[in-house]
Amino acid sequence: MHIHTASDIRRDTYVYEVRDWLTEYFDLNQQMVSQHDGAWDAWVTHTYRAKGDLLKLIESDVRDEFKARALSIRFAPCFEFLPFTWKGETWGRHFLSADKINLVLLQSNTSTKLFDYALGLLEICMKASELAEEYDENMHYAMETYIVYACEALRILPENDDRAQSIFDLYPLNDPIPFKTQFARSGYNPFNALLLTNRIPEKWKKKADDKMREVVREAYEGVIPRCEWENALHLYRAHTQHGYARYSLGLYASQIEFILDLPHIEERYIFLNRDVGVMLNALKGKKYAHLRYRLAKQVLHYRAHGPRFDAYTEQSYDAAKMMLDQFGRKDESISRYLSVMIANEDARRERSVLERKKWDASENEVLSAMR
Repeated sequence: MHIHTASDIRRDTYVYEVRDWLTEYFDLNQQMVSQHDGAWDAWVTHTYRAKGDLLKLIESDVRDEFKARALSIRFAPCFEFLPFTWKGETWGRHFLSADKINLVLLQSNTSTKLFDYALGLLEICMKASELAEEYDENMHYAMETYIVYACEALRILPENDDRAQSIFDLYPLNDPIPFKTQFARSGYNPFNALLLTNRIPEKWKKKADDKMREVVREAYEGVIPRCEWENALHLYRAHTQHGYARYSLGLYASQIEFILDLPHIEERYIFLNRDVGVMLNALKGKKYAHLRYRLAKQVLHYRAHGPRFDAYTEQSYDAAKMMLDQFGRKDESISRYLSVMIANEDARRERSVLERKKWDASENEVLSAMR
């Protein structure tokens, strides 16, 4: 006797929901579904099928009901969850990430009805992945592809479209599963993707930002992160520090202000030295003068633990001169602190130049015997 596992139940539920969505959306009765099953099975078994055949079918002149079946297979989170017959090429554990469906092209090259079906299918897939158990890695990896699709959908749909709201509500802020490699690591990358994707209405970026701020507040109050490298505050700073280039300056300024408003934030090393000048330049104009001043005060605050601001690099040296120029007259502590810092750095650079000249001379003297 077969014992139904949680994975079996999720698979059966997913398959039922997809088939039910197709039947309902295209207004099919049971006899029509049976006829379509026969025609579909005949196509699948007529020859050896590769994944490219599914894309060709979507672009062909067959009826939308059959294109929808091809889409349903390409959207499925894994082979175990295929809602329709498929006997052909298999393409690896992370088969969703291979040859992703381009929703922009799908919208422009197919019917409105098929595109709308794809959006409903995306919601079903995201719900299935969202409910997956922690150990069910296939479903979680699938969500990475659904995140890409969701960003495309939010970019395409009008911001007042109910489907956009439904997709946003299913959109995760954090990565489906934790990971850490030499080149990348988990930590709210979906939040970053939504913020930085061009042409997504700012409405969704603000809503995502509001959700992320709540995560930061909870972490600030002691909620332990999923893994040590997923520090919500530092990742929020990292993901928003260059936001001025992808969304409104007003939203960017509010993000900086949110960080500066956190309790005892002056004791934390948050903003990287190399980014301070860029941030000050982005927050230009009288409107953000006080915010720039608050940023400077936070950056220059004495910390008993952790690194402090210095003028050692070109970026931080320029930032130091910028802060001295903008705030030195109104704040004596800033004037005194930065004047000494810049003078020390100027002296260090002069010593470095002299030492280099001295070394070059000694090297030339050594080489002279070889000439």
